[in-house]
Amino acid sequence: IYIYLLSASLVDSPLIRINDADCLPRGYSRNYTRNNKTITVIGEGDFVNCTKHLVTLLNLNATCLKKPCSFNGVYQPQINYDVQDFYGFSEFWYTMEDILKIGGPYTRLAFLNASTAFCNANWNDIRQWYNDKSHVNVKTDRLVLQCFKSAWLYAFLHDGLKFPLNYQRLRSASLINNNDVQWTLGAILYRTRFFPLRTINRMKNTLPNHRSYTNTVKISLLICITSIILLVIFSAKNIRSFISRRKNFQSSSNTFNYRYKLLTSLTADE
Repeated sequence: IYIYLLSASLVDSPLIRINDADCLPRGYSRNYTRNNKTITVIGEGDFVNCTKHLVTLLNLNATCLKKPCSFNGVYQPQINYDVQDFYGFSEFWYTMEDILKIGGPYTRLAFLNASTAFCNANWNDIRQWYNDKSHVNVKTDRLVLQCFKSAWLYAFLHDGLKFPLNYQRLRSASLINNNDVQWTLGAILYRTRFFPLRTINRMKNTLPNHRSYTNTVKISLLICITSIILLVIFSAKNIRSFISRRKNFQSSSNTFNYRYKLLTSLTADE
């Protein structure tokens, strides 16, 4: 949509009509106002041409300073697609499932056929599907943008990220172990990518259960505290013994000094 609006803004006429909006459903029309111009956009519903338009947004000809690059000159590490599994969350899932009903394992041909069929459908038929509740919990805006979203996903996946056309290990998902998963999972995985998960797993395997681990910690703390108390008591006794011996030594020293002085005085008198 924005591609056509941008190109239309260059036209001098205040009334602009675009009859070949490839990314909108066939027969769909809508009026927009931009820079004091009324723009009438009529959908053409051409999935292939829509994808070609969107590929230009990926800026594939940008300078690649560190090869290989995916799109817009961004470095992308080498991926062994034969052994790597990938999951698509959030909009990836909605684009495949909400309307096309093919969420789950991604296959290029199945997605291409379903997306092309929807894009080529007449807008009146699509509205009838909506009125017949064929797409539960789907808003009208979703129906309007489905062709665009499908084309963008296809272009971004294969032209942008360079996923092979025959790749079979990609899956769209909304739930993992019955827990809702969104794009924030990617941020969490990125932040914890250096966390020693294998070490944690080994620790879990060596501990029978959490309760026994807790009991072990409590016993260890009790032993440490008891040892510290005994050490303090023992040290206190040693300190007292040392002070007592020092006092006795000082007392003996004073007696010796007294006797020495007495002996000295007696010798002097003689």
